[in-house]
This record gives sequence, structure tokens and C-alpha cells, in this order.
Amino acid sequence: NVLRLWLNFALVCFGINFVITLYLALWLPMVKKITAPWNIYCPRVIPTATGVGLLCGISLNMALWNVWGFLTPLILALIFMGFMFSLHFVPWPC
Repeated sequence: NVLRLWLNFALVCFGINFVITLYLALWLPMVKKITAPWNIYCPRVIPTATGVGLLCGISLNMALWNVWGFLTPLILALIFMGFMFSLHFVPWPC
């Protein structure tokens, strides 16, 4: 019942956001040794990631609408919040 076209589009958007996150969190500070803030060094990256994230959320809702119906936004919001809060338990090297 999942609409595969929208699900694939959501996965591509998620991949783009993941690459943007790796670029900002790892590539710039560790490889290029850039210490300037993100909004000064690359001002278009955060709005791009926001737009791609919105497209990802909308397309994921459209892909899963046939599965859960009107509960789809609520279920996806709960999964998103659970994922965000679970990152607090990941041991990061300091």
C-alpha cells in the first residue's frame, strides 16, 4: 500500500540532508579547518537543508497515507521526536 515514488523521493531528500549535515559537521571543521560560522561561510546551506527537509516530510506523509490514513502525520511526528531524543543517548567522543 506504500506509494513507492513518494517514498523514494523522501529517501533521496533524506540522503541529501544527511550529506549536508556531514558537510557542515565533519567536512568543514575537520578537513577544511574552517572556523567561521556556517551562516557566514556558506549562507545558503541551512535554507537548502530546511527546504529539502520539508519536502522529505511532505513526501513521506504522502507515501504512507494509504497505510495509516489521518494518523500518518501524528505517527511520523512521534517517530521523528523519538529519533531526535534517542540521539541524547549516543556516546560521543569529547
